[in-house]
Amino acid sequence: MAPAVSWPDGPVEFADGGRSAEPWPLPQAENDAVVELERTVTKSGMVSLAGRYLLAAEILGGRRVTIRIEENTLMFLDAESRQLLRVRPNPLTWATCPQLRGAPSAGCMPAGSSPCTSATRR
Repeated sequence: MAPAVSWPDGPVEFADGGRSAEPWPLPQAENDAVVELERTVTKSGMVSLAGRYLLAAEILGGRRVTIRIEENTLMFLDAESRQLLRVRPNPLTWATCPQLRGAPSAGCMPAGSSPCTSATRR
């Protein structure tokens, strides 16, 4: 199959306001509910979540990945570059996701947000 834009047309597309397709931005979370955690993919392409083994991809065997869990979607990202590697349907119930091992605690904001503050009683 031929690409949608041939090489000679590429500079014209950029001149008309087009942009490169990568890096792909992550889509907006459904209901703003997201849990991210890290796991190592087994050599057979599986990750363990909530006591179950779920398929990531066999080609990812041995890699450290960040798993972005949304209500209906599992996204597998490279742990260092955050490049999107795979997307799968989420077989877990949303109620179990915030309780997964490695999920951030509800008390602190995720990295990049304002830092947690602690109160001192007198």
